[in-house]
Amino acid sequence: MDKRRNYILIGAGIILVILILLTVVLGSQSRQIKENLQTETGQSLLQDSTQTGTYEQLPPPTSQSTPEEVAEGFYNWYVSHPDPLGSGDYEKSLYITDEYKESMTGFVVRGDHLSGEPVLTCVGITPPKDIIAQPTVYEGSEMSYVILQRNVEGARPLYKVILKNVQELWLVDDIRCVF
Repeated sequence: MDKRRNYILIGAGIILVILILLTVVLGSQSRQIKENLQTETGQSLLQDSTQTGTYEQLPPPTSQSTPEEVAEGFYNWYVSHPDPLGSGDYEKSLYITDEYKESMTGFVVRGDHLSGEPVLTCVGITPPKDIIAQPTVYEGSEMSYVILQRNVEGARPLYKVILKNVQELWLVDDIRCVF
């Protein structure tokens, strides 16, 4: 009975060591993929997109910026940019949280941005360029959300922009389809 228990403990220990090694190896590969993406493809795409100059440049948000201004500003920048994900320009945005930047990096690493629009994808909706923000709904002092819709009378809500208060700045933390 003791031999059997010893073998079980040894086996469990070996499995644990293997899992730890896999975690370390896969974690370093993930970092390497991100670094390669930034240095190899990101730099050339970044140069191409910044040379066009066709997208709207955003002034940095201030502690006086309202959630509506931040949501509209980021949305307008995003839809006017020729390739915000592929160029890596989203990583430089002062309008989004670090957590949301990580989500966007996931889209890039998986290549989701190559076959569609993963950030503003809603079934049957092409992101409009004429949006307006409804009044902010506050959920405590640290979170809020803004509903974006087309700037026409009777338009239905399209996006729920979730914002987080980070060091007295409202930043975009997620964008979701409303319907």
